[in-house]
Parts: sequence; structure tokens; C-alpha cells
Amino acid sequence: SQEAQLEALNHADEQNEQELRRLNQLYVKGGYEYEGAEPEYKEQQRALLEKRATIRKQKTEFTNHTDDWRDVTERGYRFCRDAATIFRDPEASHRTKREIFSSLCQKATVRGKEIILDIQPPFHVIKESLDEIKRKYNATEPGNIEELLADTTHPELIEGIKLTWLARSDSN
Repeated sequence: SQEAQLEALNHADEQNEQELRRLNQLYVKGGYEYEGAEPEYKEQQRALLEKRATIRKQKTEFTNHTDDWRDVTERGYRFCRDAATIFRDPEASHRTKREIFSSLCQKATVRGKEIILDIQPPFHVIKESLDEIKRKYNATEPGNIEELLADTTHPELIEGIKLTWLARSDSN
């Protein structure tokens, strides 16, 4: 998960800082007071500083990637919300609606008064989820409740519907 990755980067950063502190304390206490020790100390210090820079760069990239993901998700949500509003508005321009269609699909065909869309891959997930929700919703109609109760693929959904149905005043 993202939290585990960030925690691992933070842990690596802390360990590197501890090693750098130990190296500096050893230097201050005279641990490098022998001939040829200065270049050895400088090399170890340089390696730890490079490692710190690498870890911090990874943390920054990770944080930016997470922020980008949130931003993209939020923009996608706003796009869907605004698109729905625009299509309900009779005053909205045809150009704006056409731009929305071109964002959603590669090819739109008009047959009579029906628009057929060739939906782009990112929107397939939304469509499939919507179809599943519609199927579940239609299954809750009084004539279809047996089919819904027999479905065991999403027990948490079924239990929620059962509880809601049992809590209704007309079901008691």
C-alpha cells in the first residue's frame, strides 16, 4: 500500500540520518585521528549524503505522485459532475456537449435519435460498475427479490438491502 511505501522511505531516511550522526560523532571524538583517516571519513560522509539525497528525492516523487493521483481523481469527478449538469441544461451549447462526447469516446455515431458511443478504456470501469448497480437496483423490485437474495457474489450489499427492507414500516 501507499502508506507502507511511505513508511519504508521514512524508516530508510531515519536510519541514514542515524548513520550520518554516528559517523560525525565518531569524527568529533577523534575516531579518525590516524594517518589517511580524513579521506576515509570524507568518502563515508559523501556516500551517506548521496544516500540521503536519493531517499529524499524518492519521498518527494512519491508524495508528488500521490498528490497527482488525488488531483486527477478530483478532476475526473468534477468532469463527470459538470458533464451531467451540462447535458440536463437545454441552454448548453452543442459544441460543449460535443467536446464532452469526444472526451468520453473515440467514436460517436447517431442513429435516428440515439447516440451510440465507443467508450474509451478508462470509462469502461465506470460503465461496468453502473451496469452492476442498475442490475442490483432492478433486482430489488418486488418481483425480482428472490433473484437478489440468491446472489452470493456481494453478501454485504444483500445484507444492507435486507436490513433496510426489514426496517421499513410497510414490511412489518
